[in-house]
Amino acid sequence: YVSVTALDWSYKLFRIEKSLKNIPAKNKLTIRYEDLLEKPEETVRTICSIIEEKYEPEMFDFYRTSDGFIGKHHSELIFKPLDKGNCYKWRKSLCPEEVTAFNLVARYFLKKYKYNIEGYKFRLNSFVLIIKSFFIGFPVRIFNILYAKKTFEKALKRGLSTDVLPVGAKPLKQ
Repeated sequence: YVSVTALDWSYKLFRIEKSLKNIPAKNKLTIRYEDLLEKPEETVRTICSIIEEKYEPEMFDFYRTSDGFIGKHHSELIFKPLDKGNCYKWRKSLCPEEVTAFNLVARYFLKKYKYNIEGYKFRLNSFVLIIKSFFIGFPVRIFNILYAKKTFEKALKRGLSTDVLPVGAKPLKQ
């Protein structure tokens, strides 16, 4: 459902930009995941200088303690060291038609955040893939969102489960 994923990614970026609209530019920093993978030390040093925090090489050991702060429902990459091999992995794992479909749907934000979208030609099968992806993918995505919402609401009613709390934190009770 590559088209739905592209639309979802674009929507999330839209919401992020909207929520940051009133924050002065000097207090904002945009970092692409690829920037972190390609230039990890430089990227983290930049972050540290903006937030006036001392840079420490141990910051890259985050994965050793992630399980104490982040629930297992997040990406598995949070529990592993940074891996440059993950850079643009989505482009490597998708077929050319899927990359083209993603590029067409997410074109605005891909260009805005300096992703290369050249070299992929729009063909009829790309259009068919987009339509098929939306037709099948939207109901699946809506179901997943509603399911996650319902699961979260149930967890709140009985107190947050310990798999999403920091080590030592106690679940909330209503």
